[in-house]
Amino acid sequence: MAAEARRARLTLGAAYVVMGFSFPIIQSLLVREMLVSLAGNELSIGILLGSWMLLEALGATVLGRLAPRLRPTVGLYVALQVLFALLLLPVLYLAFGARHLLGGVPGQGLGLSLILFSSFVLLIPVALVDGSMFTAGCHVDDTCVSDARAGSVGRVYVHEAIGGILGGLAFTYLLVPYIPAVSIVLLLAAINLASALSLTLLVPARAGGGRRRLSLGAGIAGLLATALALLITPGAQALQRHFIAWQWRGHDVAFYGNSVYGNIVALRHGEQLTFMTNGLPALTVPVPDVEYVEDVVHLPLLFVPEPRRVLVLGGGLGGVIRELAQYPVERIDYAELDPLLIEAVASLPTPLTEAELYDPRVRIELVDGRLLVHRLVRQQDAGQRPAPHDMTVSGRGSPTRDLAPHTPHTLPTLGRGSLTRYDLILINLPYPTTLQINRFHTLEFLLMVRELLAEGGVVALPTPGRAAYLSPGLRDLHGVWRVTLEAAFDHVRPIPGDLTLWLASPTAPLDPPMDALVQRWEARALPTYVIGEGYIRYRLDDRLLDSFDAALADDDPPPINRDLRPSGLLA
Repeated sequence: MAAEARRARLTLGAAYVVMGFSFPIIQSLLVREMLVSLAGNELSIGILLGSWMLLEALGATVLGRLAPRLRPTVGLYVALQVLFALLLLPVLYLAFGARHLLGGVPGQGLGLSLILFSSFVLLIPVALVDGSMFTAGCHVDDTCVSDARAGSVGRVYVHEAIGGILGGLAFTYLLVPYIPAVSIVLLLAAINLASALSLTLLVPARAGGGRRRLSLGAGIAGLLATALALLITPGAQALQRHFIAWQWRGHDVAFYGNSVYGNIVALRHGEQLTFMTNGLPALTVPVPDVEYVEDVVHLPLLFVPEPRRVLVLGGGLGGVIRELAQYPVERIDYAELDPLLIEAVASLPTPLTEAELYDPRVRIELVDGRLLVHRLVRQQDAGQRPAPHDMTVSGRGSPTRDLAPHTPHTLPTLGRGSLTRYDLILINLPYPTTLQINRFHTLEFLLMVRELLAEGGVVALPTPGRAAYLSPGLRDLHGVWRVTLEAAFDHVRPIPGDLTLWLASPTAPLDPPMDALVQRWEARALPTYVIGEGYIRYRLDDRLLDSFDAALADDDPPPINRDLRPSGLLA
């Protein structure tokens, strides 16, 4: 009897660890896929996780109220574990197709009400089962193995917490960078089915004979064999392709991958490729958004007489680096957070991206742009000058996608400890719809950027705008960006339009005569499609600037955008 009780204790403890291991993985997986489908932000993540917690609490409460009548046994816990395993694949399928089910299109944000509705509907099955499993586990543990030294709730909670820690680590470092979502779900299903099978065969129930247990075990074993067969055969890959086709219905998917930073997809439309990061467009090649890339490069450089060194924080590939490379610059440093984006672009080469990647003046640093700026400022303060180093761009996004076969040389990176100051720092990130991106628009970050500017250097910040009319929301946001920039720099100038460029500098006046700017442009004689004398005179017209300033005029100044008090998010 003692051996049987010990076996039951170990088997149930393992089941609780499996429960804790499974929940953070499926939570994180569903959140990632819902963000891709719905183009959400941190608030969306909060809604999804909040929905999960509420539904989990509901499941635990309902089963707790029914426990006196149901008298939960091992059989109930096994049934919930099997049900959880069976729900994983359908729920993941719904997460992949959430955008289509809600009537959205790629890149469209669907609003908080739809995100709240879809998260509740999507999470109801798994979250209710999640909460019910914890309550059932406590009752089963109390019946089978608990003693005076530790209550059943504490024992189940500790085991689940251990499983949760292991699940979080496994998901981040072992699963999501290397294993497709469908395979992760099948693996979770197999683990839960194996646990349910061990409970059925090794932990005695209060009722039910051995034949019944063997029949139930045979059914669970059949489900387990099916999950394992899909995992080790091309079945999982076929399902993954089907899920991807469902998520990007109507589009030709040329590349699909996940990294610890997010999801990267390349959509092919004829000869054009559009690279999406977490469901939002990042770049288009081989023909980019010409007006955008020429605006963000050439208009700021009109205010820099002799650009030599440029730092690009995000969004360098797909036209920006090409436009910068037309100048006699010595060095273009480019910070990109996700190595998988570089690998995806390199795996689908175009003349534009090949010229950008292999230009010897281009140095790519695979790091968060803010972390890079912070590191450079600290090294500058310390006066360190170690030799540059090289780093191959490969491996972190996917074990099967190595950049090396696609590149003739190693992509160089910034020399650590470099004391380089920049003539232009271009913060070319998506509009600040998330707190992550808003970190590049705060006073604290801009003060660090100021330290890296050369004498006469300029920082450029592309923001959304309207050529004719600023809505109240956009007006308030531009007011925030203005006061934040003015708190960090002595000279600030907006270039209003459908794309509004904010320029700032600690030393360079940003109001030279129009004719001087036009002469500087004509002297450079660069081949462009949009930028010319007429366009420059239009974009820099004093009447547009006066109208923009008048729209932002307010007796009550907006708050400065700070790290711990963000006020510059685009809703």
